[in-house]
Amino acid sequence: MKSYWVKFSCLFIFLTGVTCLSWAEKAWTPIELPMHLPARVEVEGKLIPFSLDTEGNGKGEIFLPADYHPDKRGLDILVHFHSPGWLIRQEMAKEKRTAIVVSINYPGLSSSYRIPFSSDTNLFGKILADTLSAATAQYPGTPPKIKILTLASFSAGYGAIREIIKSPDYFRQIREIILMDSLYAGIEDTSSRKLVEKDVEPFLPFLKEAAKGKKVLVSSHSAQVPETYAGTPETNQYLIKKVHGKIQLVLTNPDEVLNQPGKLWLACDVNRFHVRGYSGQDILSHSGHLYAFRYWLRPCQLGK
Repeated sequence: MKSYWVKFSCLFIFLTGVTCLSWAEKAWTPIELPMHLPARVEVEGKLIPFSLDTEGNGKGEIFLPADYHPDKRGLDILVHFHSPGWLIRQEMAKEKRTAIVVSINYPGLSSSYRIPFSSDTNLFGKILADTLSAATAQYPGTPPKIKILTLASFSAGYGAIREIIKSPDYFRQIREIILMDSLYAGIEDTSSRKLVEKDVEPFLPFLKEAAKGKKVLVSSHSAQVPETYAGTPETNQYLIKKVHGKIQLVLTNPDEVLNQPGKLWLACDVNRFHVRGYSGQDILSHSGHLYAFRYWLRPCQLGK
């Protein structure tokens, strides 16, 4: 385990020379993350389960809300990875967002999400085609086309998104991405903590489009810095640097950042690219990013 100060240095080295700014809270930014799994509330609609492989490891669901009324421009679709479908659906309902929700879950770490979508580049297209087919049957008269396509991931789920956005066709269709403490990378060595850039580079074209206001990228992160690979504070640092983002600090005390769970630590906004960093390194500080899904929706147009 790294010493306290080495880990602290890894978290704050990119802030050297940055003046601490007063943070005017934005309406959508939680000052503290939820620390407990919300009570389950069922949302009315039709649920269609499906399998993603013959072994039954990958499982999916298409949820068609009962109160959804698509317009002639097409369908709003959310595809999320590595999170319980019921939680995503009910948090959307709390925000009064109505859209088709596709849940994708594999057991394991990011490679469990990467491999299926890298080995079959048509897999995501098949999921979208099945979703459109189910939607047009459920909502007669709806054109079989997408108006807004949003991808979201928690934790290991980014492995799927990273593969999907490599496709120019999928990239064109996707308007919004939400990463909930969900972007990791290799490191060249544990001393320099230099990222293996190829692990993050697939996100750069989408990042640049968001920084221009053409797409939306919302990324939240904790203060976790794993020993042998780059954690979400480090990968978000990399993204921020790529668009010359200006960081606004809320917390500057190392003890608070490392040991207080789920407090707003820093923020960065470059047009429609939004980063929110939160304190804490424990499991609750990680899962709180998922429980806060409703807040990450707020800068997005999905389901409005």
